[in-house]
Amino acid sequence: MPAKMKGVFDRAYLPGFAMRYHDTDPFWDRLLTGRSADVFLTSDTPAWWDRYVYGQPAARQIKRLVLEFAGIKPVRMNLISPIKRASPKQLERWIKKARHAGENAARALAR
Repeated sequence: MPAKMKGVFDRAYLPGFAMRYHDTDPFWDRLLTGRSADVFLTSDTPAWWDRYVYGQPAARQIKRLVLEFAGIKPVRMNLISPIKRASPKQLERWIKKARHAGENAARALAR
């Protein structure tokens, strides 16, 4: 993951906000339980290659080791790839999908 993105997680995921470690055992409390996430990952690697050859390392890291670590579930992953050779029509479809996810999230918060 890009260093700037990792920096965001490092600054936001502080004990007391995202998790609380126990003094007497190696476990922790997930303080962001009850929240969900829509993650959009961009890549130039074709989605099928990322899944079957690499095993989706970026998606697994963000989903399991960052978001679910703090209790965020469900996590909906959206891989947008390959970016470099995408047609304007494909780019517009991806933008529309992201806009739709954002509008749904805003509506859910307004309830």
